Amino acid sequence: MRTKLFFYILLILSSIYSYPQDYSGRKKSIDSLIKIGKSKDAYSNIGSKGLLKLWHTIFSQSKGIQYSKGITESMKIIPSIYMNEQRYEEALKIIPEGKILAEKYHDYDTLAWLYLEEGMIYTELGYTKRSRKSLNKALAQADSTSSEEAHIIKATVYRTMARNLRKENETGKKDSILLYLHNGYNESKKTSSAFSYRNFYISSFAIELSNEYYSKNDIKNTEKYLALFARDMKTEKDQSEFIRYYTLKGNIENKRKSYKKALENFEKAAQASQQAKIYPLLVKDIYSGKAESYLGLEDYKNQAIYSAKAQKITDSILQVEKKVLNNVISLPDEKNTQTQTEPDNKSLTIIIILSISFAGIIIYIFCSGRESLHKTDETLAGTEESSNQNDASSYQRVKQDINTDAVNELIQLVHNNDKSFHLKFSETFPTFHKQLLKINPQLSHSDLEYCALIKLKFDTKEIARYKKVTLNSVISKKYRIRKKLNISTEENMYTWILNHG
Repeated sequence: MRTKLFFYILLILSSIYSYPQDYSGRKKSIDSLIKIGKSKDAYSNIGSKGLLKLWHTIFSQSKGIQYSKGITESMKIIPSIYMNEQRYEEALKIIPEGKILAEKYHDYDTLAWLYLEEGMIYTELGYTKRSRKSLNKALAQADSTSSEEAHIIKATVYRTMARNLRKENETGKKDSILLYLHNGYNESKKTSSAFSYRNFYISSFAIELSNEYYSKNDIKNTEKYLALFARDMKTEKDQSEFIRYYTLKGNIENKRKSYKKALENFEKAAQASQQAKIYPLLVKDIYSGKAESYLGLEDYKNQAIYSAKAQKITDSILQVEKKVLNNVISLPDEKNTQTQTEPDNKSLTIIIILSISFAGIIIYIFCSGRESLHKTDETLAGTEESSNQNDASSYQRVKQDINTDAVNELIQLVHNNDKSFHLKFSETFPTFHKQLLKINPQLSHSDLEYCALIKLKFDTKEIARYKKVTLNSVISKKYRIRKKLNISTEENMYTWILNHG
């Protein structure tokens, strides 16, 4: 099945590249890829990694012809795949751009989903207050979506609200958790029988309710909802949720001291996780359960092995989370942009390189040459440097509207090369990047970083020192940014940027 699907996808891709001028044909080819990517059994047929490559291809090709459907569908689904793999940083880098594009194309379904995914990630990272803000925005946007999408969004918001309460672990909130889960369960049942994911969503709430009742030591209701889960999922091809099902059954057997039965269930959970090739957090739960079973059987050697495996996963996830917390709001940089927005396809890479090379030759022929360009850059740099000095009054006027302590803190973070700079900058100037991206959505993370430094009044030498590049590199970069933002040569770049965001 996977081999046939691979050749089918390859055929569609070849048709896209063979007829670059056929807009209608390329749209049809992209639509065919979208259909594959959104099919009910996409995960089981293609796998998580293959699905990610497919959606990056859809995004890249859609962006090439400005096909809004392909762009927004990709922006909605790519973060969810990263999220399933606990690759939260990659997801958070994509979501801000996705929001801007969703608003641009008035796609409120995608906008609601992106707020929802953002809220879910913040929950996993322990940012429960931030999560609630995003989730409330998702609920507000859900009213503008189709009825089917609205039910799913609301149901998932309720489930994430329950997880926030669980994360906070405050006494007296257990009943509230169950209330949220039952609301989500009922909301998912409101979807029509024609909705292909209906059973999957309903059963996912059944397993959530099972887990919650298990945490309350209510084994009767735990097994009740486990049975409902198995009933709804038995005909589904995607069996990834059975990881949690068998893990929970194993935990119940451990409670009953039926350790051999428990190990049988944990082994089934492990097999399900290998097939899905995702959910490392759930694998950790399997190892922890096995360690408890071996302890009950007085097999201390295996108990120690699986305890160590569970701890190793915990430690690795903590390391990832720490990294994400330092870069939680940052956008993708230039080096990673191609990895995230281009398919892993050698033929495509060759085509792009040849196209760029050809365009470069044409540009070179019609330009006056490197020397004149270099002189232009130097002139521009001189203009900007003198403007930095002569425009102090303009800077002070804008600066009065900004929290001086916050700005000083940002400048210190730059001097210390602190990775939390991007997060702090976004908090201090929440609309800055958004305004620039509205002017030109093609701005890279590197472009935005340079603009942030200019916003803080860093001159060319200071930027070169911070970025560890030559002065000419900074001059050229500022020249390109000026072009991208349509800042006229008569206008001071620093003044222009200071008056935005």
